[in-house]
Amino acid sequence: MTTRRLGVRTRLLLAIVAAVAGALAVGVAAFNVVLGQQLSAGASDLARAEAIAELSSVRVVNGRVAAPEGANEGTVASQVWVFAGSRILEAPRVPSQIDAAARALAGGPERSIRVGENVRMHAVPIVQGGRRYGTVVAAVSLDAYRQTERTALVGSLVPPQVAEAIRKNPAKKR
Repeated sequence: MTTRRLGVRTRLLLAIVAAVAGALAVGVAAFNVVLGQQLSAGASDLARAEAIAELSSVRVVNGRVAAPEGANEGTVASQVWVFAGSRILEAPRVPSQIDAAARALAGGPERSIRVGENVRMHAVPIVQGGRRYGTVVAAVSLDAYRQTERTALVGSLVPPQVAEAIRKNPAKKR
């Protein structure tokens, strides 16, 4: 059996198709990496903003930390801890792993950490007159950020015509 050699045009076409496919793959991968980094930074910024908002409602009275009074005072964030030293003044009901991470942040410097795959936390010291009195810790769920990453990945891999067909004809519930 003889093998047929490809002509110059065919080889050139294959080279161009391979180069375009490679460039497209690199572009899609780079987009998704940059998007992931931006979403991660956004989650950290949100946790920091919530911690600082709560910090603005915390008062130090006669050398003691006073957390906001009332269930809805302070920020709208539901996952915020207020510590006076290592003593909890205010804490949400959360799984023990998240609560343990918040306790570990109490007394430390301002910083952000990731707890497991689904939570970002930020701690801000309560300081007045150069003296430290406690810590505010805020937690943010990463579920919405992860869903955005998945949607962007699928959107960058699925041809627009297929995505539009899926959008127009969703699977019927049985």
